[in-house]
Amino acid sequence: WGVLSALASACCAAQLALSALSLGCSGLNARLGPLRPHALAFAAILQAAQWWAATRSAATAWQIPALATTTCAVACMSLLPEAIHTAGEYRRLARVAAAGGGHGNVELLELPTGKVGCSVCANAAEAACRGVKGVVNAEVSVASGVVTVAVHAGDKNSAARLEALRADICAALAKAGYAPDGGSDGEQEQRGDGEAKQASQHSVRDSMAALVGGLLGSSCCAVQLAANWLASLGVVTGGCTGLNKSLGPLRPQLRALTVAYFVAAWVAALWQGKMGNRRTLLRLATASVTAGVLTFLPELLLAFGSTAIAPPVDESLVTLSFAVEGMGCEACAAYVRGGAGR
Repeated sequence: WGVLSALASACCAAQLALSALSLGCSGLNARLGPLRPHALAFAAILQAAQWWAATRSAATAWQIPALATTTCAVACMSLLPEAIHTAGEYRRLARVAAAGGGHGNVELLELPTGKVGCSVCANAAEAACRGVKGVVNAEVSVASGVVTVAVHAGDKNSAARLEALRADICAALAKAGYAPDGGSDGEQEQRGDGEAKQASQHSVRDSMAALVGGLLGSSCCAVQLAANWLASLGVVTGGCTGLNKSLGPLRPQLRALTVAYFVAAWVAALWQGKMGNRRTLLRLATASVTAGVLTFLPELLLAFGSTAIAPPVDESLVTLSFAVEGMGCEACAAYVRGGAGR
């Protein structure tokens, strides 16, 4: 119910927490918003089915209160965006009514905000603007990403005062996590260099995670395969490296860590709105596939790398079974099978 309610509200509660921490917009509403009607309908159908099943059966004394609590919690969580929007509109109308006779003349400033994707972000950005001295009111348009700020009108040095006030408002928005877009050419170039450097760091990090996580998750199966190949060339003496004996018991935990890392990487890319960047998608896809192949290399060897020994079809053929010492993993087994086949 928690997951379904989060989808039905486009993770509004998560955005509330991010806004409270001044971390800006997560962009979840832009991605999950189109799915809200379906999630709301699904939640309503499941709740109705739950109540229907409870009324048709002999429900115990504690089941009805539990069902009622669940229904209230799902309804509150699913309709949280509407509740926040309604509360914001009420406060906005109250401020307009209060400002009608006491603030005198005002001037309007329009500023572009950072990414504002829902009512929670709009309320947080408006609150940040209203916290600046000299601001009477502020309204953010989610559709256009523009904040309209009403400030006290002045007679002397009006242009300089408005410019200083504009800078204060931009600083307040940036502190709240909704920094206005744009900037000077130098700032944009510096931002571009920083993004390129960050992308390069992420590429190195994901590549190392795929290599290290994949090797550890397979008990270094690729290392054993390389040792077997060098042994077939006569470069080194063949035999098991013993890595599977030490890493084998930890294989499930190491695989879980590798999977968790790449799930977090994909979620972070979705969270930061980078799924439309082809380089980001290619980097994550390449690293994920590499990690998957390395991690599940033992299973791939068993599925595709083994030589099947068919049962005897002639009475003159017999099956020999004997023990092989020092064979500690799937790569060793594949190497021994290959040698026996030759």
